[in-house]
Amino acid sequence: MTIKVVSVREADGGGAVILSFEISAGEGGRSERRSLLLTLPQYRERRLRRGDTLSPEEFDELEAMSETAAATRRGAGILAYGANSRRTLQRKLMTKGFSREAADAAVTALSEDGLIDEKKAALREAERCAAALRGRKYISARLFSLGYSGEATNDADEYLDSVDFPTLCANYIEKKYGGALPREPRERDRAVAALMRRGFTGSDIRTAVKMLNSDE
Repeated sequence: MTIKVVSVREADGGGAVILSFEISAGEGGRSERRSLLLTLPQYRERRLRRGDTLSPEEFDELEAMSETAAATRRGAGILAYGANSRRTLQRKLMTKGFSREAADAAVTALSEDGLIDEKKAALREAERCAAALRGRKYISARLFSLGYSGEATNDADEYLDSVDFPTLCANYIEKKYGGALPREPRERDRAVAALMRRGFTGSDIRTAVKMLNSDE
């Protein structure tokens, strides 16, 4: 088998390179054309030129590099629509058909480029949830579901420590129930259950009710 570089051209405004290859099965055999996209740093590792030949093993390695480059491009596109944790972005890339290895490499590259900042993203999500009058339990579960955990939530946890959740709960009761929980027992139980689904603790709810009663 003969694998020869037949063209090298820039892509993405010079940020990437497309290599075209002619793959021949041998004398009298069929040949085919293949193209691989590499990032500029990847291409600089090889510096292939038109007319260069590769072994099948070298071509397989380039294919793996090309998949990583494609995953990185797709990942950057996903991040353009909103923040993602490393774990969430990896999962999204794998659902797009990329291998785990390519997804991992892409996430690492995007992190190194500063496009993934888990601490900042987790803090913003915590702030958004608090502004929407959510309790701490809900916010913590939400951050975990988005793939933020461990050190990634340090800033968010510090922020949540400063939030007055009973007051948030009281504000929600005022907004939803007109300033007081329903008096009828069944309806009151439903309202309390709804507040707990929003992430408020029993202590948050009791304190909120006391605060509202003291305003009467």
